[in-house]
Amino acid sequence: MRQSKSTALVADCQELFSHSLANLLEHRVGFAKVVTTTHFAEALRHLMNSAAISLAVFDLKLPDMDGFSSIADLRVSHPELRIAVSGRSHHREDILHALSVGAHGYIPRSLTIFETIRALSNITSGQIYVPPTVSDLIEEKLFDQAVNAPAAAPVSPFTVDQLTARQYEVMMLIAEGESNKGIALKLELSEGTVKTHVHALFRTLNVHDRIAVAAIAASLSKRR
Repeated sequence: MRQSKSTALVADCQELFSHSLANLLEHRVGFAKVVTTTHFAEALRHLMNSAAISLAVFDLKLPDMDGFSSIADLRVSHPELRIAVSGRSHHREDILHALSVGAHGYIPRSLTIFETIRALSNITSGQIYVPPTVSDLIEEKLFDQAVNAPAAAPVSPFTVDQLTARQYEVMMLIAEGESNKGIALKLELSEGTVKTHVHALFRTLNVHDRIAVAAIAASLSKRR
C-alpha cells in the first residue's frame, strides 16, 4: 500500500535506529517523507504543525516522555493518527499494555527487517499489529482453555463465527483503544448497550479484561 502523499514520524532516542526505521518507511512502506526526532516535545510540535503525518512510531524511552501515559494522551489528542510503539521489552504484559492504551501495534526492536516492514505496513493500512510470539501465546492459551476445561463447563476454541456482527465491531474498537463512551458514539448505541456487548465478549472469549480482548483482536488481524 503506497503512502505517496503521507508523512511518517519517528521519535526515538537512538538516532541510528531512528534513521534506519525512516529508511524502511520511505523506501519499503512508501511514505513520501519521514520526520525524525529524539524528543517527545518536538514530536508533538511536528504533529501540531503537520496534518500530513498519518503514522507515528514512538520509543517509550524518550527522555521527556511519560511512557504509556503519553501514548494514551496522544490517542485522545490525535484520534486519526496511527501509532506504533517501538519497544525493547519482549514481555507479554508490556506489549498488551501498549495495545490497551491505544497503540495500533507493538514492534520489538529485535524483529527482522522483513517482519518490521510487515508490521509497519499493517499498522499503516489500518490493522492492529502484535508480535508473532505474543499472538502465538494467545492462540495457545485459548487452545489450552478448550483442552483443560472441566467436562461440566466445556469451552470451545474461539472462532470469529461465534461473535455477532455488532460484537465484532465492539471488539475491534476496543482494540483501537476506544472507551465504552467512544464506542457508543461511533456505533450510535447507548453506553448500556455497549456494556452488554463487552460483557458478552468477555464470556465468549473467556477473558476478564479489555487488554485480553485487544490482544485477541490483534491476533485475528495478523492472520487476515
